Amino acid sequence: MLYILGSKNNSYDLISFDHDSSSDHLLFKEGQSLKGEGVILNYQIESKADLEKLKKIPYIESSGPSLVTAALKEVFEEDEARGQVEFYPVNVFFQGEVVEGFYAINPLKKIDCTNMTASEYSIINFDPGAPEYSFDY
Repeated sequence: MLYILGSKNNSYDLISFDHDSSSDHLLFKEGQSLKGEGVILNYQIESKADLEKLKKIPYIESSGPSLVTAALKEVFEEDEARGQVEFYPVNVFFQGEVVEGFYAINPLKKIDCTNMTASEYSIINFDPGAPEYSFDY
């Protein structure tokens, strides 16, 4: 089964990834297993209202790795997705306490979704190692 993940609810600025005390979040974009890497992921929630909103969002985008709730993690584990994704427990801090029930998702299979040959686009930076594009439509 193939899943396309995206957030319907806006999780922008509800949770902050702590880059200084966490593992490199870019590892989660490579599509490779991180088992045995000693992954540490720390996040911070500033307000009770933000915490309550996050508890209602199953897939959360952040400035670090994307997060899923325990309920969505269970769906993946029960489905044929086993072996195609990994989950790592995260430390979500609110008022000095760790909030349970959130996991970082590490997809192990990446699929190119854009047909660059058939697309009309322009390059918006000049970094050959990490080009960025603006698509016309």
